[in-house]
Amino acid sequence: MENMMQKIIMLVEDNERLRKNLLFMLKRQGFEAIGAENGKVALALVHEKRPDLIVSDIMMPDMNGYELLEALRAFETTLSIPVIFLTSKGTMNDIRTGMLLGADDYLTKPVDFQELVRVITTRLTQHERQRLNLAAQTESVQRHLMSVLPHELRTPLSGIIGASTLIRSEIATLTKEDIFELNECILSSSRRLARITENFLLYATIRPLLDNPVFTPIVPDVSLENAEHLVREVVLTVADGCARMNDVELSLQDATLSAKQRHVERAISEVALNAFTFSAIGSLVRVSSRVVNNVLMIDITNEGRGMTEEQISHLKQPISSFIQYDRDEFEQQGTGLGLALTRSIIALYGGFFNIASNSEQTTVSLGFPLHKP
Repeated sequence: MENMMQKIIMLVEDNERLRKNLLFMLKRQGFEAIGAENGKVALALVHEKRPDLIVSDIMMPDMNGYELLEALRAFETTLSIPVIFLTSKGTMNDIRTGMLLGADDYLTKPVDFQELVRVITTRLTQHERQRLNLAAQTESVQRHLMSVLPHELRTPLSGIIGASTLIRSEIATLTKEDIFELNECILSSSRRLARITENFLLYATIRPLLDNPVFTPIVPDVSLENAEHLVREVVLTVADGCARMNDVELSLQDATLSAKQRHVERAISEVALNAFTFSAIGSLVRVSSRVVNNVLMIDITNEGRGMTEEQISHLKQPISSFIQYDRDEFEQQGTGLGLALTRSIIALYGGFFNIASNSEQTTVSLGFPLHKP
């Protein structure tokens, strides 16, 4: 068990005697073992203790194993923690429910301790292998970005150079209206170029922090007040830039966040821009916010072409490449970096990210932690 030393195992079990016995035996095997009597307690501890693997009962008071697993898979910092269900229930339906929620394995009571250790060791080994594979995924992401970035930089640059050249060569014959129109082209192209550059630089700053094995969510020294006003201003600014001011519906709750303003602004603006880009003019983009469990949840919903389960699953992977789905068919321009950057910003604060989509609408949910006085 030498290679498993220092690994932290969290055991979630409401039977106190069983919990203490298993914790004692896990410690004797060389693990650092911590216990929790239900899912609610475990969820409160998980961000502090950062377990490498969780073994959880299913039928528990306050928050059962299924609810715990669903919560773990929703938060960026706990998304990839292996979870083994340990329960007296063992029907195929129970197993299927757990697996659909993202459980890694399933053992029934009375548990054979040696079998439990074997499964834990196997899952930890697989998890370590997946972690090492992230380096290869990162290289793939970089290759994809390098393939689309030159084109995306060239397009606005061409607009700037073309309009500027026309003004210089035809200044004597251009009307004020012509010059105004060419100037708008230069401004629009310049803003697009600036956004691409800023997104790339921000992602390049955040991603190495998240890839650090000892990363923990940051807590800014200064809180962000008036979140309702910030969300409103960002969404309306994006809507104005897309000529969609009449297509916005807002229902916002105020809160004070533990996050940097520029990060919150960028995350919301990227999701809002996607919502307007992938919906028809005249269709509503609904933005709502509410406080849930010390997190400000922000939902941005647009009507129109949705995403498949495969596409959503890809975007929820620990590292997802910057892909613009159906780019060839729908001729959308962009690096595809927006949602990957948004997820990275959310992960920086240990927040919440989710996508729900069907043929009629898509909702992207962002969660930023509240400031704790």
